[in-house]
Amino acid sequence: MDKPRLLLINGNQFGHSSGHFFYCKYLSTDYNISYICYDRGLSPVILEGVDVHYVSFSGNKLFRTIRFLKKCIIRSYIIKPHILLVTYFDICFLLALFCISGKKVLDIRSGSLNKNKILRIIDNYILLLQSLFFDRVLILSENLRKKLYIPGYKCNVVPLGSEVYFAGIHDFRTFNLLYLGSLNERNIAETIKGLYLFLQCNKSKTIDTHYTIVGFGSEAETLSIRNSISESKLDGIVKYEGRKSQNELAKYFEKSNIGVVFVPQTPWYDCQPVTKLFEYLLSGMPVIATGTSENRLMVNEDNGVLINDSSEDFCNGLISIYNKRNSFNSSEIRKSAESYTWGNIVNTNLKPYLNKLIK
Repeated sequence: MDKPRLLLINGNQFGHSSGHFFYCKYLSTDYNISYICYDRGLSPVILEGVDVHYVSFSGNKLFRTIRFLKKCIIRSYIIKPHILLVTYFDICFLLALFCISGKKVLDIRSGSLNKNKILRIIDNYILLLQSLFFDRVLILSENLRKKLYIPGYKCNVVPLGSEVYFAGIHDFRTFNLLYLGSLNERNIAETIKGLYLFLQCNKSKTIDTHYTIVGFGSEAETLSIRNSISESKLDGIVKYEGRKSQNELAKYFEKSNIGVVFVPQTPWYDCQPVTKLFEYLLSGMPVIATGTSENRLMVNEDNGVLINDSSEDFCNGLISIYNKRNSFNSSEIRKSAESYTWGNIVNTNLKPYLNKLIK
């Protein structure tokens, strides 16, 4: 019996957007998957069972968008998918109008992150309008659904998750901090300043401390991080590693033992779950996390500490982690997030939902 056909459309290059990579990994046994994305010049990732089609990212935005839409529409006519799954972008409603598919599903990964309140409201309203062109909507959290006013009957909440990158037991006699993820508008420089304050407060103690930053961002964000390292004279302690692919991550979770979840406490980030939280917890690492609505749902005294988004509070969070270091248990921390493995999310949530849509 032929597998149902799934056409997955995402502007991010395949393999460099963790959620969709793992959607494909765990759906490919039951679905014939075609994936259309931009070629953003990153290292190509190959996954058995997934037919990846790249669209050139060259030229101005108008021409590359037309190229992208054309590729998606033509591909839909060729394979006639049972399900079209589109990750939200500015004019994605055109794909709902012109692509052929049994069911058309919009995947919303975020609300507007515009700092201007009026523009943010307009962006979110446009998102809501575009969702009307699709049969169903996938969304990351119930809080985000409510914020965007997407009707509950039309939505399926598919949370973020992670693989288990490290299944061992961490030793907390040393401080090995890890930040992993996007750097843009995350104010990561504040965490470096906070680490400096922590070390200044504990000069009399011998605390073997290291902080590894793995991620991607604009040149301005990268420069801000490098300047903060230099100005704090932490060159031997803080290391910026740059962007890494999925298959390079495991070593960082093995050698690190404290995860940094530093999300700005703003209205536009408050309902936004972050992948790194689940990556740290499933690797048995306690976290220092800013107190957004989504982080408060997961973080407790047994698996981390909640802070405000300032360097002073980051310092206080490190002090709290240090004082509790002997009480953390990697196995128990991992258990607190065990339902958030990608395999479990896809097999018990996403796959049954898609199967039901087909029927």
